[in-house]
Amino acid sequence: ERIRDSVSRLELTRINMANPPRITVSIGTATFPEHGKDLRELIGAADRALYEAKGSGRNRVCGPTACSQPDGEVPEQVKGA
Repeated sequence: ERIRDSVSRLELTRINMANPPRITVSIGTATFPEHGKDLRELIGAADRALYEAKGSGRNRVCGPTACSQPDGEVPEQVKGA
């Protein structure tokens, strides 16, 4: 969440534009051994969480069981968890 928040606060001052683009990130997380018993399962869980973050509005951090809101509010349950 700290990484997502830091990226969303970046100001692109070197771009010569009246309205520089806003940059956001979507992040999928997973932890060992809770979300995978080996590297393949762990990466699979993080990958599914990343696609959930993108699909639920982007600019979010999702784990296998919950997603953060872009404003850091209380997490919502991830579909299919």
